[in-house]
Amino acid sequence: MIAWELQHHIDPSRAAADGARMAALDEFESHLIAADSLDRALDVVIVDSVRLMGGDFGSVQLLDDTHALRIARAHGFSEELVAAAKPVTIGDTSTCGLALQRQAQVIAPDLVAEPGKACYQLLIDQAGVRSIQSTPMITSDGVLVGMMNTHFRRTGEPPAEDMLMAGLYARQAAEVLRRLREPAKPSDPELSPRLKNLLALILGLARRTLRGAPEMKDHVEAFAHRLAGLARAHAVVDQHDRRGADITTVIDAQLAGEDATRVRRQGPALVIAPDSAYALGLIVHELGANARRHGALSIRAGRVKVEWAADPATGRVELVWTESGGPPVQPPETRGFGSSLIENLALAGLARAEFDYRPQGLVCRVSAPIAGAGY
Repeated sequence: MIAWELQHHIDPSRAAADGARMAALDEFESHLIAADSLDRALDVVIVDSVRLMGGDFGSVQLLDDTHALRIARAHGFSEELVAAAKPVTIGDTSTCGLALQRQAQVIAPDLVAEPGKACYQLLIDQAGVRSIQSTPMITSDGVLVGMMNTHFRRTGEPPAEDMLMAGLYARQAAEVLRRLREPAKPSDPELSPRLKNLLALILGLARRTLRGAPEMKDHVEAFAHRLAGLARAHAVVDQHDRRGADITTVIDAQLAGEDATRVRRQGPALVIAPDSAYALGLIVHELGANARRHGALSIRAGRVKVEWAADPATGRVELVWTESGGPPVQPPETRGFGSSLIENLALAGLARAEFDYRPQGLVCRVSAPIAGAGY
């Protein structure tokens, strides 16, 4: 059994330079973004992952509330073999059990030679499987969603580039599957199919443009997250027929998935101008992303308080973002893209923000116009 450590096996620039693989990754991501249900997303993951790896069979497992992996999709196996599969837990010695335990890719290059081959006996006897790779689907913030497995009738390890791409597939799949598994609230804004396709196209263009520059990978991922933040703000505005947006919904859309005991929101019901909703959505997205990477939300004890109120004299909403309990704060030595973005929003008159880098936690004050000149 091999625990696959990508950084020890492959120079990522080799995969980045492979146009066919990166084109496949772009196509996979486009399909995922367009998937409007968990079932459709699972179909995309199983079909595209088996095709990527050149496998004979495949399975996608999702992690349940008992921290066990259960098959949600299978490819190539008989219904009887899928039904006979048992839930996988951390104590199991299978590839997916070890990958679950190690939170890393695992390969079994020859099942017949494995010391614990008894757990593979049905696969060997009924399907002729001889090797397996298991890749955990882990979100960018470290949440394990499930496992992506590929089964082969041949022995040996998959090519290193394929294993790297499987890891990239799994990361993208984790983000989408987690979102689709979360129960939607009746008032949650959703993106229209046309907008989903447009976003997929924009993201695909960005990836293709920077395909030959592997050092830009982190920037592309940051762009993807910002694009998603803008899309969420648009969905809120679109829900109100583009006449304005409820500020609570704008904020909640950007902080979806955060523990309510760690991120407290407080303020009156207000409808803000559409342009302000876009600007405020982007600012809250940047604040949340920074808090998760470096600020209060990067450690368990950290907390964030988001408060807002209307100022009738100016016709603006004043929002205060306050972090506490996180790592000690120091003013940044250089201006990042997020700071430049917020500065440009202010120059455009959409919203303005002031940052106070207190040692005990960042405080940011944001001001944006309220919809309706007569407020």
